[in-house]
Amino acid sequence: MCKGKVLPPRVEAMPGRLLGRVGRMEKGPLSAIHSTSIFMAVMKNNTGAEIIREFRRLEKQREQTLDDLLASEPLLSGSLSVVKRRCGKANCHCAAGEGHPQLQVVFLEDGNRRSRIIRNADADKVDRWATAAQRFRSGTAQLKAIENQQKALLIGLRTARSRIYEPRN
Repeated sequence: MCKGKVLPPRVEAMPGRLLGRVGRMEKGPLSAIHSTSIFMAVMKNNTGAEIIREFRRLEKQREQTLDDLLASEPLLSGSLSVVKRRCGKANCHCAAGEGHPQLQVVFLEDGNRRSRIIRNADADKVDRWATAAQRFRSGTAQLKAIENQQKALLIGLRTARSRIYEPRN
């Protein structure tokens, strides 16, 4: 009977999927190289209008990222992984082998590390929660990057607008 139990194909492919989705958002996070090159190009020209234009573009991107983050969807608390467990039946192939693949979530509860095995029926739901949590973490990192760029642009704008008083003779 135990041999007939098989995880859904989606869950069997989970280890690669877990690694594949790290750091990715639907719109794609800002790359440090791209943001630095834009900032340097804007600062090289040193015109207030270009700095303001770039700032407004970043503000639109920031608003879109915030809208994505504020979407109400459940987020998995903890980390999701695939573990191999033995079922305990003496005549099952797992008794001598690696065991059956199962999803496990590890989380903190009252400061203590806990883990739970995810039922096969709940695997898709929990996977969606984990994906949403990863998107949320990526979104907050993207917000931080945008805010850092905006701060640098404001410093550049201050520099572009700064004047030193020199009296006329």
